[in-house]
Amino acid sequence: MTYIMNAAEKAFCKDFGCALGDAENDFVTRLEEQAKISGDEAFVVFCLYKKSKAITFDRANRSYVVKHGSLWNKDVILRALDYARAITALEKRP
Repeated sequence: MTYIMNAAEKAFCKDFGCALGDAENDFVTRLEEQAKISGDEAFVVFCLYKKSKAITFDRANRSYVVKHGSLWNKDVILRALDYARAITALEKRP
């Protein structure tokens, strides 16, 4: 059985999807500015934070919020980037 969405539901899904994308881009940009890293590196840190549930999506403000303020420190962001690189290297190892 397939569910057919009405126009209001389609508009909500499109709007919510755009909000998620905009919030992701904004968070990555803030990581870039805070730690002075490239966009790709900031995206890796964003993915690590998201996977470890260190950030949540705030539906009211349509932005990602860190669960603890220390995650915005440059040292912590750089350590998270090093950790993500180490995990990737271990996963690629035969």
